[in-house]
Amino acid sequence: MSKMSKITIIAIFFTVLSLVVSCHNTGPETSGPPVISSFTLPNGNTTETGTVEVSLEDDGTATGWMIKTESTVPTAESSGWLTGRPVDFTLPVVGTYELYAWAKNSSGQVSETAGPLAVEYVDGPTPGEFIITEFMVSPQAVSGPEGQWFEIFNSTDRAINLKGSRFGNAGAESFTISDSLTVPPSSYLVFARSDAGSALLPNVDYVYDNFTLSADDEILLTSPSGVEIDKITYEAASVEAGKSTQLFSLYYDSAINDNPDAWSVSTRVISAANSDLGTPGSENDTVNDRVFFSEYIEGSSQNKAVEIYNGFLIPVELSDMEIEIYSNGSTSVSNSVQLDAGTLAPGEVWVIGDPDCSFAGLLDQTSNKINFNGNDAVALVYDGTRVDVIGQIGFDPGTQWGVEPCTTLDHTLRRNCSVIKGDGDGSDVFDPADEWTGFPVDTLDGLGERGCP
Repeated sequence: MSKMSKITIIAIFFTVLSLVVSCHNTGPETSGPPVISSFTLPNGNTTETGTVEVSLEDDGTATGWMIKTESTVPTAESSGWLTGRPVDFTLPVVGTYELYAWAKNSSGQVSETAGPLAVEYVDGPTPGEFIITEFMVSPQAVSGPEGQWFEIFNSTDRAINLKGSRFGNAGAESFTISDSLTVPPSSYLVFARSDAGSALLPNVDYVYDNFTLSADDEILLTSPSGVEIDKITYEAASVEAGKSTQLFSLYYDSAINDNPDAWSVSTRVISAANSDLGTPGSENDTVNDRVFFSEYIEGSSQNKAVEIYNGFLIPVELSDMEIEIYSNGSTSVSNSVQLDAGTLAPGEVWVIGDPDCSFAGLLDQTSNKINFNGNDAVALVYDGTRVDVIGQIGFDPGTQWGVEPCTTLDHTLRRNCSVIKGDGDGSDVFDPADEWTGFPVDTLDGLGERGCP
């Protein structure tokens, strides 16, 4: 081969090599850092758990991602880079924050800063901490939906921020509390439908719109993350014009307020400017007459006993109850017996009688002071209040109240099951036939349970 041929071959070789290198150097080396195209909070900017959902999108070149609560741009070597695209971010403590995001590629190039996104970690409610305690569906002072209102109660010993919480009804209407609304412990919060209705209420904390309560409806409170805090469902039968429907203060519990028996219409006038009945922003009516006599035995010899029924939805302390006997028309207590220590569960009974009776094995408690006769009034006192009376205090009927076959002498009397509360007025005329059914002397087959005659 000639010298010229060798030179030609070498020249061709370097030309091909140059083309290969040139082709290899074109492409990604000329691209810049990743570009974040979207950084959002798809489920809002408030959380009561400390974790917020995020959506972070880029141009597809990123291999690492970072979210922080301060704006200092990280380097590719900084700690905290994630190898998977983040879907949420956890805030350290309750407070207000700004979120910033970055992406980096395999060449170590870092994107420009995305954000800030404002986010708030609130000390929000958890299930059962707030209780829906009162609502007005059919106001008269300001008629129609404009006069509607409802009330909730913070049952805890801590202040709770309701920002981001939502109220809804059965008709898919709702409103969300957009600003900070902190409720002190053991405090009420009143929500009014309009400024017109609010003007006639003594205590209004929040005015809403586009949310109407119907005759058959529900009120649902959910946390910022959608967790149910409390919910009540009611029917038209519980609604009366000009009267709020209220949860008895004894039943301030998110489980019990599901029971219709825990509710009643209000009996108190709201204010001089508003003749509707209700207690917005203050404690509701209470109830203490749901413990009452359910059976009475005035039998032969020492066969004397009374049965006490707990018609409350919660247990009651037996020692908070006392039996008083008013003998022969006396207006003063002749004998009294405090019930033993312990609790009486809802729907259960307690039987107390003379220790020398023939059925002592059926008794829960004995006392030789249970020695009444047919003309003695017998009263039940609960928590210092007289809640039920058999007979008429201060009046001697002779030998008995009532006529055969329903009298207080030589009979067993059982309370009719239509009776759900006691009659604590000991001065009114007493006729056992109004609420009791009579049985022959020494009838014992129903003692120890709330049986319907």
